[in-house]
Amino acid sequence: MYTELRNLLPYRYKPYISSIRSYASSSLEFDNIKYKILSDEEYGKDVKSEKLKKLNEAINELTIILFLYSLNKSFLASDRMIKDTVDVFKNLEVNEIYIGSLSLSEKSEYYNMGLEFSEELVNSILSEELKELFLKSQYFHEIVEWFRGSRDGLV
Repeated sequence: MYTELRNLLPYRYKPYISSIRSYASSSLEFDNIKYKILSDEEYGKDVKSEKLKKLNEAINELTIILFLYSLNKSFLASDRMIKDTVDVFKNLEVNEIYIGSLSLSEKSEYYNMGLEFSEELVNSILSEELKELFLKSQYFHEIVEWFRGSRDGLV
């Protein structure tokens, strides 16, 4: 699923999700776990291959979760930025501003767009635990710790 998502992203987002994947890999200590799997003589080739596949799937899953988390944070930051901009101009007694053809005001369709996108994204998450985590977490490492705790043994 990670590869499909990455392929569907616009070019400018591909380095971003790749960086998130590197962070996820590092956070889950991929290289250390991979080394342990490959060097463990107790496992046969098929078992090693299956364990590495599961590890890779875990990294891909965490990458997608972290990407969506960061996307949600950017929706909320954009929402705050638009509202702050409108407030600044409102304090100067300017009720509507134009940036090119874009109109910003409390009545503008863009005024709540970031919040609406965020709500749609969070509401699309099936896991209630992950929804709550998206809403309360401030940092990636909180998501990583939750992810580690939700897995049995492999990561």
